[in-house]
Amino acid sequence: MPEDNELDPYSTALFLDFDGTLVDIADRPDAVILRADIRDALDLLHDALDGALAVVSGRPVSELDSFLAPLRLPVAGVHGIEVRNGNADVQRHGYDSAALDRLVASARAFAADHPALLVETKAGSVAIHYRQAPELGEAVESFADDCAQAEPGVEILHGKMVAELRLGGRNKADAVSHFMERSPFAGRTPWFFGDDVTDEDGFRRVNELGGQSVRIGPGPTAARHSFESIGAFHRWLVRAAERAALAKTMEEDEVTGGNQARGTRPGIRSAKTMGNVT
Repeated sequence: MPEDNELDPYSTALFLDFDGTLVDIADRPDAVILRADIRDALDLLHDALDGALAVVSGRPVSELDSFLAPLRLPVAGVHGIEVRNGNADVQRHGYDSAALDRLVASARAFAADHPALLVETKAGSVAIHYRQAPELGEAVESFADDCAQAEPGVEILHGKMVAELRLGGRNKADAVSHFMERSPFAGRTPWFFGDDVTDEDGFRRVNELGGQSVRIGPGPTAARHSFESIGAFHRWLVRAAERAALAKTMEEDEVTGGNQARGTRPGIRSAKTMGNVT
């Protein structure tokens, strides 16, 4: 994807993965750092797009909020099990909690024999990270396969140095559809950016909707465009934010007689100022 490709702030809905897209992958999930210029770009784009920007991630919404603070953006967590649009409360889709308890217990027992593994529990899923012990990848994947065969309704997500056992039947395509059916996303053209196999469902849904799907980094993908690296994407994102904000400002400056600029909506606030309004 050319780094000078511009988005139209009046017609675009932007969906962004978190790990490997907005932040570099780290050895531990809690060790990632969101750069200040990327946070500022998200704030500018959220405002320029009249709120039609969402982060769609495998992380829980509470974790995303902590990394994105002071921004409070529309988010989908745990691959769509948790969703929050704008200032609304988090909606959590159902899953078999008893089955999750069994999966968590099995994962912890397995990891007890391999101290380098990290077990991460979420609403509706449990993930086993082996980034600090890549030689255990085959054993982790085999364990995940055994769990999926023993527990009906379990889906395995094979990520970067992680195997995740997921319940609830939700994925990032469902998250995209949820947002696209609601204001301020409805009626816009979706753009989805991600870096991992867990983003492929989102790519395919955006393709179906006639949007732009963009993979960060190499690899086979359903995405129709790509950036060669996260650095290239970050350069594009910062420039896109600056251009979108400038275009919006220029449009609003041309307004006379109290009329609203084309495509703008009254009452939209910076994501930094959003509270817990319901």
